[in-house]
Amino acid sequence: MGTTLNKNQLFKTAKERKPDVIIFNTKVKNINVIQTTIALKRIVNHIKIIYMMQDCHQDLVLRGLEEGVNGFILNNINSRNFINSIRNVYHSHYILSGEIPKLILNHIQIIQLQDKQRMKFRLLQRGIVVTLRELDILYLLYKEYNNKEIAITLHLSEKTIRDYVSHAYKKIGINKRNKVIKFSKNVMNKSY
Repeated sequence: MGTTLNKNQLFKTAKERKPDVIIFNTKVKNINVIQTTIALKRIVNHIKIIYMMQDCHQDLVLRGLEEGVNGFILNNINSRNFINSIRNVYHSHYILSGEIPKLILNHIQIIQLQDKQRMKFRLLQRGIVVTLRELDILYLLYKEYNNKEIAITLHLSEKTIRDYVSHAYKKIGINKRNKVIKFSKNVMNKSY
C-alpha cells in the first residue's frame, strides 16, 4: 500500500486501495492508535491490522485485541520474520512477537484466577503479604459480610473473627471497616 504520514492520508489511501493488511506503527505522533484502528475497520471491514511496537504496552495490546488487531510485532523483528508475519496475518493467522505473548498470557492468568486468588495476587503487587486466614477475612469484607456472617462462613466464633478482622486491618494499614471495604474493592477492580 505504501507509507502514510497522517491519519487523513491513511484513511484516504485505505478507502481507495482497500488493502488486505496494514502495518500500523504505534509510535506515530498525534494519532490515537485505537481510534484509528476502529475507523480503519469501518472503512475496510475485511482489513487485517498489525501493530508494530517499539516495546510492549499492555493496555495498547489488550485494547488492540478487543478491536480486532491481528498481530503485534516489535520494531526489532528481523526482515524474514517480518515478511512471514505479514503472510500469516494475510492468511488469517494471529501473530505475536517478542515479549507480547508473555504479556498476554500473564493477563489471561490473572483473569482466570479465582476472585480470592486474584485478591491475594493484587495485594502482593502492592507489597501486602497475607496469610490464608487474613485473605479469607479480607475477601469476605470485600463481599461486605458482617462479622456474624464471616463467623458462620468460616465456622469460627464472632470473637475470633473480631480478632482476625483487627489483624487484617493492621496488615493493610486501615482501621475503619468502610475504608477497608473500599480499599478491597479498589484492589479487586484494578487492572494490571
